[in-house]
Amino acid sequence: MSLLEFFGRHLRTVLDRRAARSCQRFRAVPSDGFLPQVKPVGTPRRGRDLLAGRFMFGGDRLDAPGESPWEIEAPSSGFAEALHGFGWLDDLAAEGSIAARSLAQAWTESWVARFGSGDGPGWSAELAGRRLVNWLNHRAFLSSGGSVSAHLAMEESVTRQTRFLLARALTARSGVPSLEALTGLAYGVASLRMRPTVVAQVAGRISGWVDLNINAEGAIASRDPEMLANVLFLLTWAGDAIRAAGREPERRHANAIHLLAGAIRQLRLGDGSLARFQGGGGGRVAVLDYTLLGIERRPPANPGGAMGYSRMTNGASVVIVDTGALPGGFPDAAAHASMLAFEFSSGRFPLFVNTGPATHLGGYWREFCVSPAAHNTLSIERLGAGARDSLPAMPSRSARVTSDSGQNQLGRAIVASHDGYVSGYGLVHSRRIELVNNGTAVIGEDRLHPGDEDVGGRRRQEPEAPANSIGFSVGFCAHANAKIQFDSSGDRIHLLLPNGETWKFSQSGGAVHVRDARIVDRDHLEPQATQRIVVTSRTLGYEALVRWSVVRVGQSRLLV
Repeated sequence: MSLLEFFGRHLRTVLDRRAARSCQRFRAVPSDGFLPQVKPVGTPRRGRDLLAGRFMFGGDRLDAPGESPWEIEAPSSGFAEALHGFGWLDDLAAEGSIAARSLAQAWTESWVARFGSGDGPGWSAELAGRRLVNWLNHRAFLSSGGSVSAHLAMEESVTRQTRFLLARALTARSGVPSLEALTGLAYGVASLRMRPTVVAQVAGRISGWVDLNINAEGAIASRDPEMLANVLFLLTWAGDAIRAAGREPERRHANAIHLLAGAIRQLRLGDGSLARFQGGGGGRVAVLDYTLLGIERRPPANPGGAMGYSRMTNGASVVIVDTGALPGGFPDAAAHASMLAFEFSSGRFPLFVNTGPATHLGGYWREFCVSPAAHNTLSIERLGAGARDSLPAMPSRSARVTSDSGQNQLGRAIVASHDGYVSGYGLVHSRRIELVNNGTAVIGEDRLHPGDEDVGGRRRQEPEAPANSIGFSVGFCAHANAKIQFDSSGDRIHLLLPNGETWKFSQSGGAVHVRDARIVDRDHLEPQATQRIVVTSRTLGYEALVRWSVVRVGQSRLLV
């Protein structure tokens, strides 16, 4: 962090604290002008963890049975932000017991008593917005059976936090945090029945956010499908609040909701989960279903994909391929090396998925999940001493990607290339994936070749053949519910799905291995155990070719 950034953050904190304390002069106003519908956001299992005193926020875990979270020293800023944002209310509400409701009320009352006057780390615009959304989404859960004094204290706090956001919402960090602040402001303004001019001002600010962060195709710069879904949730909830305040959302706001809904429908696997790319997880399927159900379905602008991802469907099978460049320039982006990676599901059951996000874990997992080894794509060994024990080479962040898709005699096909290994290795990775017409086979081909072709608009001369061949691998990470049966001869690798389907994996051009692997999911305290099929090989000169297929047993002959 530069000295300028340090002083900028310090100044923002000082001004936030000053604004929070100046809002203490406002008295409670009844906040029943907007009563949001209950949303299926939380997870009962996480609610039970909270009841047992197991806290996991921001990638840190603490066990403190019987203690108030406000008395625990937060191990990280991420832990404190998650705690003061009150997202855990979703999980206690999902658990739904009397004990969970009493705990939620006690912790909320304690926060108001300790921090409601403007103290503590929770007085940034994004956290105040997130907290208001969570409080008002669970208004009935928090107020049922509570005392009159607690209800009045919460009403007063809602009034003061709304006033705080009126003054400070535009100072939130750019990207999703800024939208959280504006959505919380819309909730507060609608709940307090504020003047129409204030409602119009908030509606305009949200439209301004849309203009800055969502392009004409309904994409965001980070290319994170789960983040895109979170943006859709926030825009939908903000729209509900604006309508409750007596005004329709502006056209740009309403159009963005339809664009995002169309894009997200293109990024879902057969079980409703989102493809795990660019730091995103599978998302909250129930909330996605609930949200999309209330949005008019319109034909997507590109039925073959969205946001740089290409989609193929045949029969009950879905294949989603990353055919976009690495993202850049978005504050929340942490570019993952997933170029040409794919995910595949049959019916409601995913077969191959990427490892997923690790921002909440940190350390080794954060580094691993960004690397090509965490994705269903080709990766190249690092060169140099100790390279065999390290993660694979990272492609250039400026890599160009080209792709094309179409129909052939077998079914649908995607052909794509990227030049991310040209600068370090003189190699281009090209991939062809076909999904047969009845959806019972996926056929793939991965090729390394010199960067002498027009890839991404750049040409280069073919280099001399290297003195030593270059090692590489092509990985296929099975979903945790897909069980692998492996014959050490390499002749039989079967993936068994919970619905009884069996798929056979075959390859030519390398040696096949099955290795232990993990899938990262924010709903689980630890990464889930699974297995990964890995085909290893080496280049001959500057050329290499691996062919592979996944075929449903009993439905089609082997194609490799």
